[in-house]
Amino acid sequence: MQHPNKVLAAVVENMSATKLISICMITYNHEQYICQAIDSLLLQKTEHRIEIVIGEDCSTDGTRSICEQYAAAHPQIIRLLPLTQNLGISKNFYRTLEACNGDYIAICEGDDYWTDELKLQKQAELLNSDASLSIVSANADSLVNGITIHRTIETETENYYGIEGLVNDWKCQTLTVMCRKAMLDFVKLKSYSILYDTMLFYELLQKGKGFFLNQTVGVYRHHNAGAWHGKSEQQKMKFVIAQFYEIWTKNKKDPFIKNKIKQSIIDYLRGATLFSTNEPKYYWSLIFKYLQVTKDYKYLTLLFTNNVRHLRNN
Repeated sequence: MQHPNKVLAAVVENMSATKLISICMITYNHEQYICQAIDSLLLQKTEHRIEIVIGEDCSTDGTRSICEQYAAAHPQIIRLLPLTQNLGISKNFYRTLEACNGDYIAICEGDDYWTDELKLQKQAELLNSDASLSIVSANADSLVNGITIHRTIETETENYYGIEGLVNDWKCQTLTVMCRKAMLDFVKLKSYSILYDTMLFYELLQKGKGFFLNQTVGVYRHHNAGAWHGKSEQQKMKFVIAQFYEIWTKNKKDPFIKNKIKQSIIDYLRGATLFSTNEPKYYWSLIFKYLQVTKDYKYLTLLFTNNVRHLRNN
């Protein structure tokens, strides 16, 4: 018969090995998709405890009612944050993230869903095995007009990555990410005027490494009401510039961020001139940002040439 103290020690050891995993879900007007999203989270098979924290942002459709029904059916797992007022994506994301109590936090927005029932278990095992990791991410399919598109990312033998994996390859696809809460600096995150996944992942990769699990774990849904795919191409470019410029203002020595904001501004300016744009103030602001980031005053010559060429052709 085993000694009681040894039995107690084994129980304590097992409890300490078990983590609480929070699933951070923000949702707004996702009535058509929210059931599939939440169901995919409830189907997860893991030895760890989970909680689903839902930040529902005063939807104008039936999203809130559906979330309330799920929370009532699964009170031990689902925590629906109280209504306040419509906060917008950035503030709602922050409050939902902050409300997560888990050792690890996974993210799934209300219009996406997971397809791998072992997603949480696999990622938790990786975080458990390597204390230097701040993020574990994976691959995801895209659903476009009912057609599933598989995303392919080339990886090295070791799938570790740093800032370059975020900036160059977007290995941190949001619905695939699990991160270590202890590495989150909420004071720093709150200092951003806009907080999106890009800022979150950048700050995490300042604290530790990322690991890319080259397996498909979910589906990213494209639709016109989506926070990203509901934007025009021009709006997307402006959105990228705004995010990376703010990151650069806080991390001016980072060469990856400097190059990203430089290239993003050039891409935008190549498609416009001062005389063709309907936003001259924004055009000038980009020139100012470009010079501020790069100190490359030679680029003004190219801009001047493009503007003169436009005037001659018109």
